[in-house]
Amino acid sequence: MAQTRVQHIPSAGNKASATAPATSDSVIITALHRFMTICTRRVPTIAAIVLLLVIWEAWVRLGHVPSTMIAAPSEIAQATVETWPTLWPATQVTLLEGTVGFLFAVACGILIGILLYCSRTANAALFPLLSAAQTMPLISIAPLFLIWFGFEISGKIVIVTVFGLFPIAVQTIRGLEAVPQFYSDVALTCGATKTWTLWHVKLRVAARQIYGGIRVSAAYIFATAATAEYLGARKGLGIWLQAAYNSFRTPLIFSATLVIIVITGMLIVEAEDFGGQQGTCFGMSDGAVCISPTVEQHASIAITSCATFRAVTGEEPRCAFLSYSTDGSGGSSEPVKKIRAALALAQQQRPDLKIDGEFQTDAAIDERVGSKKVKRPSEVAGRANVLIFPDAAACNIGSKLVLRFNKSVKQYGPLYQGFRLPILDCSRSSTDDTLYDNIALLSVLAADKQS
Repeated sequence: MAQTRVQHIPSAGNKASATAPATSDSVIITALHRFMTICTRRVPTIAAIVLLLVIWEAWVRLGHVPSTMIAAPSEIAQATVETWPTLWPATQVTLLEGTVGFLFAVACGILIGILLYCSRTANAALFPLLSAAQTMPLISIAPLFLIWFGFEISGKIVIVTVFGLFPIAVQTIRGLEAVPQFYSDVALTCGATKTWTLWHVKLRVAARQIYGGIRVSAAYIFATAATAEYLGARKGLGIWLQAAYNSFRTPLIFSATLVIIVITGMLIVEAEDFGGQQGTCFGMSDGAVCISPTVEQHASIAITSCATFRAVTGEEPRCAFLSYSTDGSGGSSEPVKKIRAALALAQQQRPDLKIDGEFQTDAAIDERVGSKKVKRPSEVAGRANVLIFPDAAACNIGSKLVLRFNKSVKQYGPLYQGFRLPILDCSRSSTDDTLYDNIALLSVLAADKQS
């Protein structure tokens, strides 16, 4: 029998060391490391953009293309720098309109989606109208908003909200409809109400599809705001674009377009809170009542924990056997030999899973450290999201330290594995919210077992 704890680590918990406050140097080093990690993963994209800019620049320069027709990248960059004192205030207005409108669109879209999902009558009555509203071109309804709201910012926020909520509402409906019925059945059997099941089980299962709708909406939020400004406003990137067009200053048109692309990209880029590719959820497993598991038990714990992690998070497990040694750096003591034997057995039994080791904790979860300490190719080193501790004592101590040093960490479990049905071990220190979250988690696991 084994037990697994699933922990969610927010971004706030990764700014400082677990044992000491972060100094300014450590914050700078962490920020640089995160920046370099992101850049490394974006090398193909960066290379493609650079190649495109070089071709663009060469075509304009060698082809003697008039700058009034199309500007070279160097001219656009120069114009952006020279006009930044006026471009930035205009950007701030559009940024405000788009951000506020987007937040309203997210809230209204999710609520409308829930309403249309819960009520067939509301769905039949309102969904066609919602769909029809999205087919109307912005230029046809913008005059109405000018009449109702004038040239003020509030009108642009309403336009952004109206045009942004549709994909969110649709994906909310689809996500909720795609949730298997047995999720609700298990939660209701455990005594949950229909309302609690909707908010704590169904919405969590549908979150991935809802987030997809949010990303689609975010893609054209600022373009919508700028277009609305172009049709009638006092200030903003739309007005700035209009002035550039009227004066035939093509580089400035590209400058405003570039700013819209940049702020849109900032909005839709998924936050990588932890700084590694594994995300913010980790599974931590040990032998539970098997205080010092055998090689066979240790291998079984790893395989079962991978299945549990996949069922809970929907993510691909990357399982690391933890030790005080990384790839033999600590010698060949009996504990290390035992971990290596368990690793080999787990890899033999489940070659389809990404299981590796033995790793120290930093080599398992930190890409920079993993690349330095692990000199061989590994799909797990530095990117592990399932951590297999050598015994119950190590896991218990490690999980308690994480919780005590970082109050923003949320822990689910421990969950006992190896039974016909999942079993939850509720701690005496659990709060009501923790119990509710764990019941929802237990429902997901039970539904996964049933399926």
